Amino acid sequence: MDKKIIDTNLIIRYLVNDQPAHYKIARDFFDQVRLGKIKAILEQAVFTETVFVLSKVYEVPKEKISEALTGLLEYKGVYNHEKEVLLEALSIYAQANLHIVDCIIIAKAQLQTIEIQSFDQELLKYDLKIRL
Repeated sequence: MDKKIIDTNLIIRYLVNDQPAHYKIARDFFDQVRLGKIKAILEQAVFTETVFVLSKVYEVPKEKISEALTGLLEYKGVYNHEKEVLLEALSIYAQANLHIVDCIIIAKAQLQTIEIQSFDQELLKYDLKIRL
């Protein structure tokens, strides 16, 4: 299987379709990833940057971001060693008024039964709310 590490701009072109030539290349690539013919390595930094760009630059609502990236993460060829954490983080992100990084921390803490140590009261409050 062919392996590629993917960058934010490829994902953005695919999801936003604002540059037709780039979209076609991205779509063809992700069609192969969806089928598992290409292994696309998605680093957590790229994932978080993608969420940031979609929300701040393109002003995509959180629910739509969560839906789109959940779908992408479920492609057969998308690989991230903490995919379960990212999926849970997207679920939290769609519901909470938190930054995606905070959602990743909460998801990881819950899935691995780890306590969060932070001065961020909103983060701690949301984590406690979920645990109860």
